[in-house]
Amino acid sequence: MSVIDLEPAVGETPGGGGPGGYIRAVAVDFDGTLTDGGRPGREALDALARYRSHGGRVVLVTGRILAELLEAFPDAAAHVDLIVAENGATVARDGVERLLAEPVDPALIEALRRRGVAARGGRVLVAMQWSDHAAAVEEIGRLGLELQLIRNRGELMVLPSGVSKGNGVAEGLADLHVSCHNTVAIGDAENDHSLLAACEVGVALANAVPSLRAHADLVEDRADGHGVAGVLDGPLVSGAVLPHPSRWRLHLGTDPSGDDVALPASPSNVLVCGPSGSGKSHVAGLIAEGLVRLGYSLLVVDPEGDYGALGALPGVVTVGGADPLPSPERIVEPIGQLGSVVVDLSLRDAVERRDFYRRVPAMVEANRAALGMPHWLIVDEAHEYLGAAHHDPDAIVPGRGGYCFVTYHATELPPRALARLDVLIALAGTLPESLPEPVRHELDGARDLLGAARPGQAVVMRREGTRGAPEARIVTLAARETLHVRHHHKYVSGLLPEELRFQFRVGPSETAGPPVANAMEFYRALRACDAGAIAHHAAGGDFSRWLEEVLADHVLAGRAAAIEDAVRCGAAADEARDAFLRAIEARYIG
Repeated sequence: MSVIDLEPAVGETPGGGGPGGYIRAVAVDFDGTLTDGGRPGREALDALARYRSHGGRVVLVTGRILAELLEAFPDAAAHVDLIVAENGATVARDGVERLLAEPVDPALIEALRRRGVAARGGRVLVAMQWSDHAAAVEEIGRLGLELQLIRNRGELMVLPSGVSKGNGVAEGLADLHVSCHNTVAIGDAENDHSLLAACEVGVALANAVPSLRAHADLVEDRADGHGVAGVLDGPLVSGAVLPHPSRWRLHLGTDPSGDDVALPASPSNVLVCGPSGSGKSHVAGLIAEGLVRLGYSLLVVDPEGDYGALGALPGVVTVGGADPLPSPERIVEPIGQLGSVVVDLSLRDAVERRDFYRRVPAMVEANRAALGMPHWLIVDEAHEYLGAAHHDPDAIVPGRGGYCFVTYHATELPPRALARLDVLIALAGTLPESLPEPVRHELDGARDLLGAARPGQAVVMRREGTRGAPEARIVTLAARETLHVRHHHKYVSGLLPEELRFQFRVGPSETAGPPVANAMEFYRALRACDAGAIAHHAAGGDFSRWLEEVLADHVLAGRAAAIEDAVRCGAAADEARDAFLRAIEARYIG
């Protein structure tokens, strides 16, 4: 995979786990991580206390049975916010332990003990020494059970399939209303792989097994509780450094050699620009889909109704459109539940949109200060949102990443916002002179690429200063997962300019009713028009051409062209009308 790499952001995320910081929680393993045996030492406990005093949350994640953990660390609940025990099979908070899986069949413990194995049963798992793994495999097979064996240095845990520290910490963090993407994980052993992979940044300590050090995002140069203290007091958790781990990637498409091209999904600042109809909303939607699939929280400001289809994705809520806009508090409610929100402003007038734009910065920053979310703000028609006439520029300049601005008027963006961009995505048809300084001079080496890009392609450029010299490449854009209907509400119920309206005709000069100004008027006129009008327009390909060139709905235009072909080959006009109506209903109504 070809990746548009970025250096770790430095100095962009003030406050660490405290108010305003990106890292809100630390998920830390117990044995070999927080402690090298028994109760954790004073250095580690003091670091936990300092971190929590600034608002950070601590999740203790252990393979131990909870009762065995408390024998070694009886006051654990006083030092952490939540405990994930039994390698992710249970969650304990405020003295209540909740099971995340069905317990292993007790018949397995009985069978192992008859063979002389010192097996111990937890609320869910069965634990023993690794040296007894052969006996465990034999008895699991004899009993016909579906279980997994997890090694933790010299220990063996037998668990239901699918149970892991990674899944357990995700459940525990959800209880705390904290995202895995605002969390640093710290571990040392084989059973910590899923823990580190589940969180935004995974750290292996100096005493970690080689496989964990090899796969961790960062390796701390100290061991055990000393290493944990180093991480908690260091630049990662404080926010002075925020890496872009390789497992969090946004797939954009392929380069000319066929290699996949991806962007970091960890918060950065992206500008998507290009002429009208070039595919900007397709790219932004592609980015949004990738972020949602990876579990990031988004707020999408959608002035033209281009992103409503994202509501089909898990955890995404759409508001606005034909309904009144909720209050800011209601708009961001799904974000507090680790979800995402699309705000459809397509049926709002310019005054209402400006009023909403003025409220967005405070709404986003208040939620980021309280929750660390939304991780990303995606704004279409960003020139309108960021325009100096509508905002105090200091209130909206990206301060720590997680902004995607989409515009066909890039030259109207405030210079301070442009200066903080990490990646530029210029769609086919973008002219160098349509790009603002300080971006334009960086494209000197990419002018040929801009000229060579074709429809369905973009030039993706890493900005100067993110890692050495600017880097640009042509990307053939990937397909979207959700259906993209361009300017949905605008074309369904808005009014097109007179010169773009469709005029039904029975012949070259005989009109059949007034011109239609949107998709719904087109639908109603189509139901009422006679067979002669259907035959006339189908013969000239008029329906598909209008849908393609005016509504820019390539999918519906393709279906219309197929129906027109059928009419030209002898299909009855009434049958064609029914087929047209069904296609419009499926696209805009159903």
